[in-house]
Amino acid sequence: MTRDKIKRVTEEFSIEFPTNQSLWRLSRADEVIKLDTLLKGGLYMARLDRFSDPLEGALGRKTKSLLDKTPSYAKRYILREYKNAVRQSFASCWHRSDKEPSEYVWNQFGGRHNGFAIRTTPQNLRRSVESVVACGAGYIGNVTYKNHDTEENNLENILHAHFVVRDDFRNEEEVRFLIHTFGPHGQMLYGKEGPEGPLVKWRQRRTIPSTHECVGGYRRGTAILLGIDARKLVDEVVVGKRASCALFKDIEQRASKAGIAWRRE
Repeated sequence: MTRDKIKRVTEEFSIEFPTNQSLWRLSRADEVIKLDTLLKGGLYMARLDRFSDPLEGALGRKTKSLLDKTPSYAKRYILREYKNAVRQSFASCWHRSDKEPSEYVWNQFGGRHNGFAIRTTPQNLRRSVESVVACGAGYIGNVTYKNHDTEENNLENILHAHFVVRDDFRNEEEVRFLIHTFGPHGQMLYGKEGPEGPLVKWRQRRTIPSTHECVGGYRRGTAILLGIDARKLVDEVVVGKRASCALFKDIEQRASKAGIAWRRE
């Protein structure tokens, strides 16, 4: 892979749109602030290097070993570009299911049914973020799970790696909405406002020579808070079957105020 090729294809990426009936986002009882942010019109998107998995967006061991066949300067360049790309990708992650959330996801993210789940559909999600997708900076697709030690990454486009997660997380069955701020498409977000300030900002990196990058406009560049209409995105809020009566009443009040349906699991 040449330098010109890796730069060029970064700007052209497509991924198959999910076909599941429902998408779910689960949270614990002490994370009601996440629901509050969404109901007030803010879709929070964390930078990939802020995720719990340190290998988000990275090439696997198998692929890195194949790069040993390329000149050393080319391998260093490719690995650096993949690392830099992670700093310019922001994601909102959802659990795909045609029915209720899986038991695994309730246990991992919903406080073992003590929390709550937000339900939407792939179509609602796309309509809610259409302006970002239309300008070429946003992508919605299923995450692929791979064994990084034995399976190769697709090197046709850097962004393929941002929809690949280690197979340790296979049970999460994730759909991802990704914003990438690299290149002319991501830069089209510059000057646009979110619920609490600009969507993205320009920041100078301490490199030699000095470079600039387009970063998130929220939480010191580590996140994007995208403005959405909660009533168009959220179909309902489901409170876990083991959640307290206090949490149920709290979510009932918040959802009712926002004009969103709610129920207990």
